[in-house]
Amino acid sequence: MARRSKDEAEETRENIVAAAIKLFLRDGVSQTTLEKIAAEAGYTRGAVYHHFENKTELLLELLRRAHPPAQEMFDNLASPDKSGDPLGDLERVIARALKQMLSDRTSRDIHTIFIFNCEFVEKRNPVFEPECRYAHEGLDKTAEYLENAKRLGQVSPDLDVKETAAIIVALCSGIITFSLRGTLHEMPSIDVERALRILFTGLRAKASCKKT
Repeated sequence: MARRSKDEAEETRENIVAAAIKLFLRDGVSQTTLEKIAAEAGYTRGAVYHHFENKTELLLELLRRAHPPAQEMFDNLASPDKSGDPLGDLERVIARALKQMLSDRTSRDIHTIFIFNCEFVEKRNPVFEPECRYAHEGLDKTAEYLENAKRLGQVSPDLDVKETAAIIVALCSGIITFSLRGTLHEMPSIDVERALRILFTGLRAKASCKKT
């Protein structure tokens, strides 16, 4: 009996979260109340308050369910010194992380909510705090990989690794934002692997030009 009650409570919580995502996407966070979420999920207002005291708690629950793409990218990178193909490894890991994030419906929806549909009074949007932290770490790790690529002759010896690392991270951020906006406004999709290939091929080409 206790197990059934626990399962029912979990099902109720999941239904509330699903209803919240639907309404946040459709109407925006500021126009969505817990009462509206309760009605959408088919529960009483009290059932929603039992799981989420306020809308902030519900938003924090969404944040826990959507890992920052930068975390997925750079957690999977080994030490750059151990890579025999740092430029290739960097391209493959970034492509895999972006495709994984953009292909997961829940992750896409939650990031869309926080980037486009969440009107915060606070100075900082909480979805960007972990993303910014990982972006800083990602910048450093990307620069390390580029430095190793320079040492191995994969890129031009005069490449500015910090500037190039920032360009790579900015490209990733742009791909995510453009792709999520495309869902809302029926814009053309981006081929992640092709976009990255253009950049990384350009980096390798500059190295080849230096050798000739």
